[in-house]
Amino acid sequence: MDRGGNAGPDERLLAVTEWLLAAAVHPPQARSQWETTGAAWLLPRKRFTAVTIPADRMGTAVVGAPPRERGAPLGHALEGLVFYQDRVYRRQGAYTVLLPGTAEQPWRVRGTTVHPPRAYLLVPAPDRTVPAGDGPWWVLPPQVPGRRCTPAALASLLSPSLGLNLGDVHA
Repeated sequence: MDRGGNAGPDERLLAVTEWLLAAAVHPPQARSQWETTGAAWLLPRKRFTAVTIPADRMGTAVVGAPPRERGAPLGHALEGLVFYQDRVYRRQGAYTVLLPGTAEQPWRVRGTTVHPPRAYLLVPAPDRTVPAGDGPWWVLPPQVPGRRCTPAALASLLSPSLGLNLGDVHA
């Protein structure tokens, strides 16, 4: 901690790492995968809901910009966790947005895919913030343990690209 009582970058990274590792079946194995490959298989369960959105449907806030330049507009719109992976969605890049794990209120927005909570999800290491091969990387890196995007913010971002009426969103 710094003298003002705020967590420094190392403490934040450690806290976020531990929060994400709580979604691993075997945390030491997931930590090892992050160190060797830059990504680990986690089980979302109730910790978070993962929604995958094809890159071309991510909203007018980010249209036209390459994924590496989309962090600022996405951060302004979503204020949560978002990662990107090439060729994951019908041979095109896709964003995965982490929402709160509210199983009783499922996300239902056409053009997006909800990752099953009991299926493994490939999640980048907390410090992987640039592309490296085909693996996932954080467009909006984790800064605070437990911070996830709100369903309303994601629906608002998607509404121009999917022609949504926000009354159509159930999240």
